[in-house]
Amino acid sequence: MKYIFYLTVLMQISCIQTNNFYQGRVIDENNNPLENVLVLELYRENQTKTDKTGYFSFDRHSSNFLEDLVFVKKGYKTDTIPTVWHQAGETT
Repeated sequence: MKYIFYLTVLMQISCIQTNNFYQGRVIDENNNPLENVLVLELYRENQTKTDKTGYFSFDRHSSNFLEDLVFVKKGYKTDTIPTVWHQAGETT
């Protein structure tokens, strides 16, 4: 089974500014960009597909919540990037 790799996925939240979008690039095990990978928020209808360079970008469903991202492409193993949360004073 082939695997999907994520070169960069930006999901930044700070006290000063919140980015209300996800963006990144999806590649295969040989560093080739993957086109038409479905990228979606888990449990939401918010989704997009990667372009020919493997790049994707889409608005978050909620500016107050980071959702797990799911990556789906026929012939590849479906994979999920889980959300990691921490609050002031906590370590991750």
